[in-house]
Amino acid sequence: MESNLLAKNTQNGVYICIEDKYSPINSVVFELSQLMHFLPLSNVGNTVLISVDGMIDFSPSISFAKFLSFFRYVIEQSQKQNSHSHLFTITIKEDLSCEWRNKGVNTV
Repeated sequence: MESNLLAKNTQNGVYICIEDKYSPINSVVFELSQLMHFLPLSNVGNTVLISVDGMIDFSPSISFAKFLSFFRYVIEQSQKQNSHSHLFTITIKEDLSCEWRNKGVNTV
């Protein structure tokens, strides 16, 4: 199912920012169109493996289910809004709780 979402939603100008305060080495920003896939690791989905074009695979301190929820939010919000650019940020706190937000940027 994620593959279908990726194929239909690879517009330019949508950026993902992962702020991993638990393991800062996994903090990264990339364009949605560069996201190749994300998969649960073999640890019963407690961690997600993310593949981005031009980068080595990485595994932030977030479960697959939480990242999937965030990804769905990104797709839904980017389709609803009419700004040219979006920055979606997911912050993984030191206690491994997560929050996410969206900042749309209008350009004239």
